[in-house]
Amino acid sequence: MIIVSEGFQSARVFAKELGSMLWGERRLSRWFVCFAVFLQLMGLGALSARAQGATEPVANPELGITLPPEIARRPAVSRELRALSREKCDRQAIYRLSKELEDESYRREAAESLVAFSTNCGGYGEALRRAINLLLDLSDYQRAVELATELIDMEPNGDNGYYLRALAYDRNNRCEQAIADYSSAVELFGDKEKISSVGYESMSRCYEQLGQYCDAMLPIENWVAIDPEQHDNDQTRAILRRLSNKGKCAQASTGVKEEKIRRKGSDVITVEGQVNGVRGTFIVDTGASFVTIKKSFAERADLKISEGQKIRLNTANGAVDGYLTRAKTVKLRSLESRRVQVVIQSDGEDDFGDGVDGLIGMSFLSRFDVVLERKMLRIRPREVQ
Repeated sequence: MIIVSEGFQSARVFAKELGSMLWGERRLSRWFVCFAVFLQLMGLGALSARAQGATEPVANPELGITLPPEIARRPAVSRELRALSREKCDRQAIYRLSKELEDESYRREAAESLVAFSTNCGGYGEALRRAINLLLDLSDYQRAVELATELIDMEPNGDNGYYLRALAYDRNNRCEQAIADYSSAVELFGDKEKISSVGYESMSRCYEQLGQYCDAMLPIENWVAIDPEQHDNDQTRAILRRLSNKGKCAQASTGVKEEKIRRKGSDVITVEGQVNGVRGTFIVDTGASFVTIKKSFAERADLKISEGQKIRLNTANGAVDGYLTRAKTVKLRSLESRRVQVVIQSDGEDDFGDGVDGLIGMSFLSRFDVVLERKMLRIRPREVQ
């Protein structure tokens, strides 16, 4: 059985009636009927093609995205797409386009268009930052890590790429990697007096998730040290007390007396110490987050770069790479602590000065009570609470 569309039937009837009026029942009317049907079908075909085009997705190869037609044809979206077709590196246009797509709940397309824009235009950090934040909202942590790594390569001495990658690792329950990147972000942040507590708190929480309660105290101690008048309050003291009790941190450090270290004619305090039982000369630096040692000293102390997490350090001579690992023991005179975080500085061997093997920083000092006076540093064991 042949089924003929309603449009086809109406065209045929119309043509036949018109042919009968003009030509009667002669044979020529058949040809007229066929011609009229052909014209009707052509019109229907054109309408069908237009209807199909109205429902097909609209691809934009330059931006690497495909949008539904109803989104692509919205005035605000189509305007920015046209602007980018004229000027592919129009930063205002890509910003407005990504915002429009985000508002329409096409956040992945917004993110990928920003990534493509950065690639096409020789690298644009702000576009990558916006893309990473969108992907974090979508819980696509792996893609966020990839883009944050690209941002770090683009801006190796900037703190933001490390912070965004730390967030992605943190939310994906990869705390060891998150801690390394939080540390880099804090180290590279320019004016510590303006830094937020969020990075310190997130780092502390990651340590706590790993069951490293004594290490979890370190970021909070560092936060307090930035501005003791404002940050040394009941809340931070309660956090530190809770972590110390959970980790039995007083027992992890030993010592029976207060050690007094005098300055010798300068602001620098140097002292003999040991890392994993290996003696060295160190600068005591309450502004340094970690015990930091030269690569050559690390080899003597049986600490390997290959076992550490790579971080970025901000030194007096600029930013350098380091590797965050853990020493079995760190000892300063009679005071000793176990499982102390240590950074091996992989370059900048001369940063510490002649005859100096590294810094004694807060990853060791925070486990004791430290009082810095004008001519002396006092360090004593903490009382078990």
